Amino acid sequence: MGHSAETDEQYEGCLSFFDVRGLVPRPMRITVEATTLADETTTTV
Repeated sequence: MGHSAETDEQYEGCLSFFDVRGLVPRPMRITVEATTLADETTTTV
């Protein structure tokens, strides 16, 4: 659904090439909307 403009950068490595690493920006907060098996909509932040 959405994400915050505020980000955090951390080094992450490649699972295929263990010596390859880089800074990856990630949002500090995300919002996810999903539908349950009972056909109800839920929102998680």
